[in-house]
Amino acid sequence: AFANPTVSKPRPPPVLRNSVYLWGINLSQNPQYTARESVFLGRALRSVHVALSTAQERQQNTLFVLQAEILLAYYFFHCNRLLEGKFHASAAVSLAIMCNLHKVMSGNPQAGGQQFQRAGQAYVPLPADLVDEAERIYAWWATFILDKSWVVGLSAPAMINETQEAGTIIATPWPRGLEKYAQVSAA
Repeated sequence: AFANPTVSKPRPPPVLRNSVYLWGINLSQNPQYTARESVFLGRALRSVHVALSTAQERQQNTLFVLQAEILLAYYFFHCNRLLEGKFHASAAVSLAIMCNLHKVMSGNPQAGGQQFQRAGQAYVPLPADLVDEAERIYAWWATFILDKSWVVGLSAPAMINETQEAGTIIATPWPRGLEKYAQVSAA
């Protein structure tokens, strides 16, 4: 989708592209590219700010913002910039919980029975199909893993606390392979 966008698979918005480009530059270790890393970091941070400021109007970009926040958190942790990493990890957790991604309750896929917690829908549209629902499932677990991974590294409390209180129960199933969701949606 990055190189050859189509109508059915458009190019991701700048908020995600800029974070991916930043990681690409960082991992390349090519001095020609790494000399411009700060420029791409600035672009990535600005695009997150812009995307967050328009998230309510452009709901379809909310998951991309979440993905960008996760990538930025890992980028800062990788660069040993722990405070900034923690900031973006916190933003990812807040966004995921605000969108109720911990409450994606996949129904019976054979019957097309999708369930999605309706509260928080001002920030993320309902999934169009099971592949769309899978993106939300993957986004939740990526956020969860980010939070739990850095609890140890930062010696800090987890931001996601799974208790039996109604607001903290995780109802999102563990993800299956994306091809499984696509097979069911095509059937």
